[in-house]
Amino acid sequence: MEEIKEGFPETIFSDKNLYTKDLRKPIILELYEILKEKGIVKKNKAPRNVGELRKLIE
Repeated sequence: MEEIKEGFPETIFSDKNLYTKDLRKPIILELYEILKEKGIVKKNKAPRNVGELRKLIE
């Protein structure tokens, strides 16, 4: 049976048990996490699109 989740994207996609071989984390979120680990991005709110990610980097 499929599980349906509701809520904000950053909350849903932070659930590590959500990912399987058929469902992957959005690439924007993966890139954001890498940039955050390297100290390039300091904000805690994950971007929802490329435009938001660009603003965090600038």
